Order: sequence, then structure tokens, then C-alpha cells
Amino acid sequence: METTCFICGAPEITLQRYPSIACNDCVSRAVNWEGKPVQFFNAEYGAGFMATFEDGSVDHDTTYTHTAYIDGTPVFVNEARFGGTVVEPIDLLPESWRDRRPGQHKPGQ
Repeated sequence: METTCFICGAPEITLQRYPSIACNDCVSRAVNWEGKPVQFFNAEYGAGFMATFEDGSVDHDTTYTHTAYIDGTPVFVNEARFGGTVVEPIDLLPESWRDRRPGQHKPGQ
């Protein structure tokens, strides 16, 4: 399915399950709530979601909130259905996760 990146408008190819996604160029500019660059991965082989800093250490806040920022726009980041990650508009963040805030999650929880 053809669509456009919801951040920059670049053409994108996606699955019907994800009609509004950020392109790879925009995702490469993602930062956490403190403005630090973050990257997104599966936590385990093909499943789970994890955000890391450039040095490979886990960004527990972004992993917990599933929220990052691209060019000042808040985005929802999650695992994709068949592996990998997907970056979508923040309004797709599940209602039950909207109260999660950076600093609430303690590593090991």
C-alpha cells in the first residue's frame, strides 16, 4: 500500500495495518523527552519493543511510554506485527498507556 510519511510527506510503502507511518529518514531523527537520540528495536527475536541510546544502553523511559519525538512532533513507537518496529502518530497510542510518564518506570519492573 502506498502512503506518505506523516512527518515529512515523503512517499512510503506500508501494510494496510499501518496506514500512517514515519519514514526511515524521520525515524533516524527520533529523540526522547530529554532530546537525546534514540533507536528502536525488538526486545527479543521478533517480539517486544525496546528503545536504546546510541551507546546501546536501554532508554527505560521511552521503552515504558512508547513515546518519542521527531522534529518536535510526539510519536507512538511500538513493535510491528511480524517483527521490527513501527512509528505512528501519537493519537494511535492505546488509551491505557496515555498516563505513562517518563520517570515512572523503574528498571526491573
